[in-house]
Amino acid sequence: EGKLDEAKTWLTKAVDRFPRHAQALERRGFVHYMEGDTEAALADYATSIAIDTKRPDAYLGRARILIKQEKWNEAVEDLTFSMKHSMPHHNVYLEALHRKAKSLMELGQYDKAIPLFNFFLSRPLQSDHPQFEFRRQVAFDKGRTLVAANKLEDAIKMFDEALNMPTHNGKPGMGEILLHRGLAFQQSGQSGFIEDWQKAADQGSERAAELLAEAS
Repeated sequence: EGKLDEAKTWLTKAVDRFPRHAQALERRGFVHYMEGDTEAALADYATSIAIDTKRPDAYLGRARILIKQEKWNEAVEDLTFSMKHSMPHHNVYLEALHRKAKSLMELGQYDKAIPLFNFFLSRPLQSDHPQFEFRRQVAFDKGRTLVAANKLEDAIKMFDEALNMPTHNGKPGMGEILLHRGLAFQQSGQSGFIEDWQKAADQGSERAAELLAEAS
């Protein structure tokens, strides 16, 4: 942390000495990614994968970039390989699982995304597992997917669960979840959406404030 340039220097030395060091290439790719050098990161990930086609971290790393570029189909392909070459309790597997589900959601493939969200949330993760703190985000993303699939009652229950989970660096915030739960209430013809939007607006949600103004 805070020493990316030094890390890159040592990883480059490793690659210079052992050009087929797939792990060093993957780790250097991650450093490039952290520094915002997408082109260099993609090059290192591609070389790492060419050397070792079963390195899950390299597939996951490349998928992170593809997701930012909104290349959803390519991301799903890499994430599938990442999961294939890791185990369900591994950090890399669960992150790839979550990202694959979100990518499928973006592609409108809700029936494929929802089981992946379910699998993540069914894992008996201990509080010290690296992915434990992302359960709230996964629950929120599942809720949004259920809304898109017009499964509104299930979505509302999912948002309820998300609200009771701890946040990761404050995300997703209460305001964001309440905004979307309010939308689900409204679309399902139930009351409660005004109250949710008011609470969301109080939490700083501009969209909730706009919806309140439109409803008044």
